Amino acid sequence: MERQKHINPDGSSAWITVGDGTFIGDYTTIGEGATIKDKAWVGHRATIGRGTTIGNHAYVGAHAAIGNYTYVGDYAYVGDHAYVGDWATIGDWATSREGTIAGNHTYVGDYATIGDWAWVGDWAKIGRWAKIGCWASVREGATVEDWVTVAEGATTGKKLG
Repeated sequence: MERQKHINPDGSSAWITVGDGTFIGDYTTIGEGATIKDKAWVGHRATIGRGTTIGNHAYVGAHAAIGNYTYVGDYAYVGDHAYVGDWATIGDWATSREGTIAGNHTYVGDYATIGDWAWVGDWAKIGRWAKIGCWASVREGATVEDWVTVAEGATTGKKLG
């Protein structure tokens, strides 16, 4: 990995760490102190917050926004137009599909999947291997236990599992 200066589209710059074989798309904005590990892919016009880590082989789609001090795990997938808030965690091999919103301090466990255009509120916890259907809503502070599935278009209570 190499520390380098990244020039953002607005002309500002940030010192970031970039791994070998990593792709960073055009017009991408990256905050100070971000780390993008080996063979990761960051799409065009994405935004990566300061102090954020993008794991090895992870994918961040075009126009996606990743908040400050957030962790996106190894082999994780954050789709186009998705949003992940500040201080959030997207686990290893987890998937946050196109247009999803994962709020601040949200935890998405390893291998979990959040379907297209689903919403996960602040402080919510999605367990390992859990599945959140397309257009579903997980309330702020809710917990979806390991291996639980939330149906498409459903809205959760405080605890499922």
